[in-house]
Amino acid sequence: NSYRSDTLGSLFYLTHTKLRGVGRAGIEWVGRRGVSIRYQEQNPEGLLLVDSEPVSGRQDNLGLFIDQQWTAGSWDVGVGLRFDHISLAASEGESSLAELSTNARLNWYMTEQATLFARWATGFRAPNLSELYYRGVTPRGEIVGNTELDSEESASSELGVEVTRDRFSFSFAGYRTVIDDYIERFQRTATTLSYRNIGEGVIRGYEFRVAFEPSVRWTHALSYGDQSGQESAGGTWLADLNPNTWRYVATWRPMRAVVSLDLSHREGRSEAAAGEEPLSSVTLVNVAVSWSIGQHWKWGIACTNCSHKTFYGVADDRAALHPGRAIMVNFAWKL
Repeated sequence: NSYRSDTLGSLFYLTHTKLRGVGRAGIEWVGRRGVSIRYQEQNPEGLLLVDSEPVSGRQDNLGLFIDQQWTAGSWDVGVGLRFDHISLAASEGESSLAELSTNARLNWYMTEQATLFARWATGFRAPNLSELYYRGVTPRGEIVGNTELDSEESASSELGVEVTRDRFSFSFAGYRTVIDDYIERFQRTATTLSYRNIGEGVIRGYEFRVAFEPSVRWTHALSYGDQSGQESAGGTWLADLNPNTWRYVATWRPMRAVVSLDLSHREGRSEAAAGEEPLSSVTLVNVAVSWSIGQHWKWGIACTNCSHKTFYGVADDRAALHPGRAIMVNFAWKL
């Protein structure tokens, strides 16, 4: 399988101080041209058996938005509105949709070191060209697109706190997202997969991060993320959720060098959605070193999955194993 596309984009906006606050209004366009997904199959002798292009098309996303923010004492309040028009075209057909999204935010600066914040927003995810029109074999099996897919529509709320004092910082946030017409990949037949809307799903989670900088040369950060999600009607597990993960990052800056150690522990997860398998726990070690040479040159070396763990990176039951140990060396020059 091979994939290619050319992506172009533009953004124009104006700021103003009307309505006793700071505002912004603008227009954004993102276009994908020459989108091509090609499937080829060869026999062991190298003879080409199949050469097809299941998806050939384009996509345009035009967005209009306005945003306004007010400050009064220890309070910040903001609201926003955005209209999107998306059009997709492929050799198999065309589709278009229009969506309206809103958001509201509130910051309360309780003290100079502590801030309480709340967020609420609506959003959407339109089905992409592959989900709509692709038909062919992939490493995950034979896929048959569904041209009847609707967009996912969501409403999210978040509540959190941030504390900063001297060389210490702490943040915590909990969130809840309700998604209508959740797009799920499912086993259509014994040999084919497809996509469908499954109604309403609810995703919940929380994240926290603690950082400590004992000196200008050292920084330590510890974070954790927890996420779960079920279909509202039947309580079945939703697909493509992030596994719960601990992460510790230490950064040392001796003279002109930067040395970083990144340790992460992904917890095991016994729950799985349709087309998924339970995930086992895994601990990963990544190390990176960069060094400045003069004013213009910089080199670096990095090691990912240094302990050479064998594991699946995602829960998909047809997923390939995650790459093992990898070493990367890079050089950079700037004026």
